[in-house]
Amino acid sequence: MEISTCDRYSRRAWHCIFSALIALTLTPATRPAAAEGSSLSEDDFLANIPVAITASRLAQPLNETPTAVTIIDREMIRASGATELTDLLRLVPGMEVGSFAAGRAAVSYHGLSNSYARRMQVLVDGRTVYEPSFGGVHWLTLPVAMDDIEKIEIIRGPSAATHGANAFLGVVSITTVDAATQRGTSVQLAKGSADVDQALVQHGGSHDKFSYRISGEHRSTDGFRDLNDSYFANIISFRGELHQSPQDSATLQLGANGFHALQGGQSGDIEPVNTLTTFSNFEQVELRHSFSSDRESNLRLYHTSSNEQESWEEGAASAAAENRNAVDFNRNATKERTDLELENTVSFNERYRMAWGGGLRQDKVKDAAAQSDPVLDVKLYRLFTNLQARPTDKLVAHIGAMFEHHSLVGSDVSPRVAFNYHVSARHTFRAGYSRAFRNPVIAEENASLVLKDANDDPVFTLFKATGGLTPESIHSTEIGYFGNYAEYGLSLDVKVYRDKISNLIRSYFDLSSNALNFRNADEAKVTGAEIEAGYRRHGTRANLTYSNEDIDSENITGRYTSSAPQNKWTLFLAHRFTDALDTSLTYVYVGPMEWLGTREPLRSYDRLDMRVAHPFKMGTTDCEIAIVGQGLSGPYADFVGAATFDRRAYLSLRVQAF
Repeated sequence: MEISTCDRYSRRAWHCIFSALIALTLTPATRPAAAEGSSLSEDDFLANIPVAITASRLAQPLNETPTAVTIIDREMIRASGATELTDLLRLVPGMEVGSFAAGRAAVSYHGLSNSYARRMQVLVDGRTVYEPSFGGVHWLTLPVAMDDIEKIEIIRGPSAATHGANAFLGVVSITTVDAATQRGTSVQLAKGSADVDQALVQHGGSHDKFSYRISGEHRSTDGFRDLNDSYFANIISFRGELHQSPQDSATLQLGANGFHALQGGQSGDIEPVNTLTTFSNFEQVELRHSFSSDRESNLRLYHTSSNEQESWEEGAASAAAENRNAVDFNRNATKERTDLELENTVSFNERYRMAWGGGLRQDKVKDAAAQSDPVLDVKLYRLFTNLQARPTDKLVAHIGAMFEHHSLVGSDVSPRVAFNYHVSARHTFRAGYSRAFRNPVIAEENASLVLKDANDDPVFTLFKATGGLTPESIHSTEIGYFGNYAEYGLSLDVKVYRDKISNLIRSYFDLSSNALNFRNADEAKVTGAEIEAGYRRHGTRANLTYSNEDIDSENITGRYTSSAPQNKWTLFLAHRFTDALDTSLTYVYVGPMEWLGTREPLRSYDRLDMRVAHPFKMGTTDCEIAIVGQGLSGPYADFVGAATFDRRAYLSLRVQAF
């Protein structure tokens, strides 16, 4: 793959930046000639730092988390004008997003991924949505509307010590809005090019100690210009909160999503045609009890289920070209997950806090068309603890571990240790080490996929897994810096890292079965640097990120070395000119890369999105009309060339009645 001048010299530039940061922390802090007339206190500095919960299950400002964390909050979500959740994740340094069909996308941190993106954990209100049979996340089947999201926390690094084996390269944790914040009824409508249609209705209220919110959303699009693809999704969700007392609360969440997608060949082709229809639902209950101001317990129980119906019809012409019968594939699969977790947090004193607990999970998958065993029952048991210690005023230590027993692959322990050193309220350095595992998914261990014709006769075997895989493992080392320049409205997060990954699982063609099988074959060393800078002041908000990444591997079963861009830049800029005019700009540049399994190197590309909104009132009703342009910098492909994203524009209207 051709490497640009920027790629060749980015590391040298990074070393200069990091050296400058070290020098900066050793320089006496100075304030600008301030008109305010008074210096900022330490509390003023700390108030400017967002708080994360996901990194260690303890509330921590970003300068005290054990690893780098990016937070995308509600204000940023709305201002971006993003129509899909995956578009927001493009703004995370080191994260790749590739769309390969309408409604189908892969999201990975630090590459090493194909369309299933199996090495990252995704949570919605603590509920894992990592798919049990094929792995990864089907983003548009999540029963959560964009406007119901309060914030997204992205842990940029292994977090198995906190969230288990599949938090291998990172974690995306989505938190939805408290029901108590929704009052009255709101309606949002959007219509645009590529037949983008969106409609969202929300209603919320409260009675005595109980608050509730109901949301219903419809989304659809015709997809990419050069593909016969389209999708629609219908989502409904409910959230109810009962605050019985200051010490006791309960939250009930219910949701369902109906999704239908069509994916055919390129435009003008009539074959093959792949359709996917899924119906998923979930039920979740959380009980929270505070024993005292420094001790709390949270019990979470949830159940998810889905039904997938997939068909693939091949035309006679394609089959005749290979001198065989045409494939007429049909698959009907059901998946269920039940999870129970108890989490406890305790503050022993001002210097020592701990989160600890355990849980058990059962995944039951029935998929006769794709598994050797038509019904599989997989169980997972876990125990975890994370301790935060502050032995001195400047030093914060994190020690944590997760023990897990997986019914397919056995037991493992994932430890993490990290330190944050506050040079001052402005400057903090971070160093940490962690080890994590990724358990093989059911398809890697038990896949058996035989393609048949219309008479139900076998045509050929696509997958035949022999099993016996061991978990992938990663040893990760990170050094970071967090700078908080409150008087300027600035923050800076810098990270350099080295990950050593062993036992990578990949498919290969097995001559003994004339089908694809899976094995532990490759290793990879991933090194790089990431920068995230934020600015927030006087009606302006800006976020600038840069990431540089290098993957070293022998590429035995895949082109790992090119599975992530060496360079990526992003810029998010939002400004409120007046109470009646909001604007935002989002820019992403991604260097050359190649997703695993595609054998299609992608050239570098950029994407520019813009939004202009006019908020106004009609009596007591809040309204907003906005126009959004996406891909304004020109067509680009971020997964394969056939899935080319063209310029799009849409108009949206929002009405909030209290």
